[in-house]
Order: sequence, then C-alpha cells, then structure tokens
Amino acid sequence: MEYCNYKLDEAKYFLVQMEKLQQVGNLTDFSYNLNAFLTSTRSISAYLGDNIKEIDVFQLVNKDYKMKFLKEQRNFTVHEKLLETSAMVNVDIESSITVNVKEEIKIETYEENTEGKKVEITTETEPEYNNIFIDDQFNNEDYVRTSHQFFFEEWDKGPEDIVSLCLYSIDWLEKMISKLINEGLLK
Repeated sequence: MEYCNYKLDEAKYFLVQMEKLQQVGNLTDFSYNLNAFLTSTRSISAYLGDNIKEIDVFQLVNKDYKMKFLKEQRNFTVHEKLLETSAMVNVDIESSITVNVKEEIKIETYEENTEGKKVEITTETEPEYNNIFIDDQFNNEDYVRTSHQFFFEEWDKGPEDIVSLCLYSIDWLEKMISKLINEGLLK
C-alpha cells in the first residue's frame, strides 16, 4: 500500500508539472514529465498485478481502453520509440463593437388605379448602420487569451487531450486501490 501511495503521489506531481507546461505551451518539457507520469502509473498496475493474485489486474487494465492505451504508450516510449504528440493552440480574441442602427422605415399607402380599384404601394428604406465604434484594445491581455492542448497522435477514441487521459488514469488507479483495500486484498 505504501508503494502504491508513493507512486500515486509521484504521478500526481508529474501531472501538475504537465498542466503547468501545457499552459505555457512547452511540449518538450511536457513530454519529459509525461514519460515519468506513464512510468509511475504503470509501476502501480504492475505492482498490483504481481502482488494481488485474487484479481487479474492486468486484465482489468487491458479491458479499459483508456488505461490500455496509456499502458501501451508507456511501453512504446520505454521499449520502442518516442511518443508522438501534437499541440493545438487556441487563441480567443474578445472585442466589442458598438453599432447604432437607424430603424427600417416601411410606408404603406393605398391609391386608386384607373379602374377604381385600391392598390397598395409600399415604400421601404433599408436600415442604416452608422456610428460604428470598434474597441481598439486588442493588445490588452484581458482581450487576447491563448491556451494550449497536447494530444497523442495515435489517440482516436475521443476528444481527450493528454492531461484528460492522465487525470482519468489517476482516478482509475485510486478506485482500483480503494476496491482492493475494501476487499481486504491490499493492506
């Protein structure tokens, strides 16, 4: 149990570092911490699998497609290749435009034609847009926000970024450990 708690704390530490690095868009240092995170979380499932014989922890990991994917990413980076990640940058620009609209005018009149029938004559004017003011404070940090998200190139099961998958992993492992403690299989 002590080993699992230590490795969980270690993984959470790396996750916090990853969140900070994602905020500033540093994919290289993010990848270093991701590798360490994956190793920490894999150590927990390996420890549980090796020490708990009543439940096949390895099978449970492999049944969960997110956990299996993260396990495979750890195996790839340790044994075969570098992780393939990508970055997405979102830039949100807020500005205000003030438009004062002159009303549209529609005039309906009725006249008699040469045959003595009443004819409707409609005259319309289009609205005019004037007095347009564009807020010129684009350089103000309150108006421009940049955010970064990092993704696994090979993840095609949903919209989750790497941090979301790692948060899922922590939650899954904590629930697994709690279940094993409640069943008296882990002390």
